[in-house]
This record gives sequence, C-alpha cells and structure tokens, in this order.
Amino acid sequence: MIDGYFKILFIDESRRSINTELRRVLAPKGSKPIVRINNLRREGVYVYCALNARSGEAFIKIMEKANQYTTMSFLYSLKRHVGKGRIYIVWDNSAAHRSKHVYEH
Repeated sequence: MIDGYFKILFIDESRRSINTELRRVLAPKGSKPIVRINNLRREGVYVYCALNARSGEAFIKIMEKANQYTTMSFLYSLKRHVGKGRIYIVWDNSAAHRSKHVYEH
C-alpha cells in the first residue's frame, strides 16, 4: 500500500555527448592526413531519470543543461506524471539539487 500514499524515487542525471570517432581514411601512400576536431564544442544532452524501485517504472526527460532550473523543470514534469501523493526523492549531492531555488519550491 506504499504506492497509494507516497512514492520513493531514485533520481539522477547523466551527460551524453557527441564524440568524434576517428577511422581510417583514403589518402596517398606515405602521406599523413590531418583531421581537425573542435574539442572546445561540448555538444550533448543531459538525461534525467527517476526510478520507482518498487514498480520498476522509469520517468525520463532529456534536457540541454543540468542546472537548478532544468532540475526544477524535471521535478515539475515528474510530479505531473506521478499525480497525487507525496514523493520522496533519493539523489546525490549535486549543486543543482542543493540550490536555494530548488529548496524554495
């Protein structure tokens, strides 16, 4: 009857980035082909996930950043998904989770 009144969810986010993969290229024998890579661009996405350990249900949202505002957006979406009842969250000690903005809401 736990899920009828409250839910315990484990939440974390993970960064997935776009990495350039180098492979063999066709080039004249004896030459060294040059492949330029812009390592300064850090394209990628953050995958937020909440797991209900009791039911095995996962709620996933993809964000462009991981900060206090995207964390709040994820939590609002999660609450709409879960519906009525209290939610208890277990997560790590990320700065985005501990911000004043998150605590106030």
